[in-house]
Amino acid sequence: MDKRADMVSTMVVGFIILLVGFFILVIFFGNLWNQGQTDKEVCHQSVIARATLPEAVNRLVSLNCKASNICITSGLFGGSCDFAKGESVEKIKVSNVDQIQKAIAGEIVDCWSMMGEGKLSLFSQYLAKTYGLGTIYSSCVICSKIKFDTKSLTESKLIPEVIKENMDLYAYMASHKIPNGDVSYLEYLTGNDKPAQIGFDTISKTISPLCQDANGNKYPCTSNTEATNQKKTPTKVEGTKVSKDPSDLDINAETDEIAILFMQVSAPSHGGSLLNIGKTALGVGIGAGFISRGMTWGIVNEVGKLVLSNPLTSLIIATVGVGAQQGMVAYDRAIAAGKCNDVVINGGNPGDGCSVVRVVKYDMKSISQYCQRIDSIP
Repeated sequence: MDKRADMVSTMVVGFIILLVGFFILVIFFGNLWNQGQTDKEVCHQSVIARATLPEAVNRLVSLNCKASNICITSGLFGGSCDFAKGESVEKIKVSNVDQIQKAIAGEIVDCWSMMGEGKLSLFSQYLAKTYGLGTIYSSCVICSKIKFDTKSLTESKLIPEVIKENMDLYAYMASHKIPNGDVSYLEYLTGNDKPAQIGFDTISKTISPLCQDANGNKYPCTSNTEATNQKKTPTKVEGTKVSKDPSDLDINAETDEIAILFMQVSAPSHGGSLLNIGKTALGVGIGAGFISRGMTWGIVNEVGKLVLSNPLTSLIIATVGVGAQQGMVAYDRAIAAGKCNDVVINGGNPGDGCSVVRVVKYDMKSISQYCQRIDSIP
């Protein structure tokens, strides 16, 4: 018996050493991959490196993701955007609204692809997700920050009213194919085998918002209240797993900055979490019994006697324990539903969680509405 226990202990120690060595190799080769690659390639490699590890320990690998700075400009030579000094900036010159939409749609697709297309669990809170013990939270990576060169765009007569009147990012993504592909942007993002993918937020109209009278004639709104009353109620488009706000993505190029972010949140199920607890308890019991059978069965025997001698007390303790655990699961599922209920439709349960690319205004209030933790370099 002692020899068997020593053998098992040696095997466990050896497995732990191999696992630690594997982690070191993943981190080492991840650093090698980073050399000579673009920020998006470096980020994607770190995503893959994290995804290769078990969910219980995948946070040991950091996501090396840095937000891209995109400047939407116009004119022969283009202008500049007010990013922090020293930051690298990619300028995209446009001459019409479609080109603006193409630039934003491209960043959305790049973000979805870079983060593993929603197929990888990157931010797992293992105990909460597996056993329903603890509170889950949504995690995000900010893929891109997009600013608008007010001066050059104004000279090209692209803002503000022209963009507000003609920009329909959802329609553009539904009707245009991805670069070098045979499917539209939305078809790529919302394949039948994928969860919810994209959410559009309306960026507030703060420059001369237009109102409409009963005859369909548009005119500058005379008050914020009047402008608010003109807004349409967001609707969900059946069959697409995409939330669409008919007021589209409104851009105030003088003050607004857009963030393209990837959000992921996962919640446990009621039955699945209890089943996992039972399986783990059984596995631990069998393993402990194999290593030290006499001691383990002695403990089991004493616990059994205690339960049989106090059945009512044992039942109350078990009921309270299960109730508390199920209460935490319900709370976690409510958190997930709050983050995902605008993008999970057609029979999906937002309480399960989601992976989604969102287009939001780049400010703390807008981002914190969806992201409880930022796991990137903004």
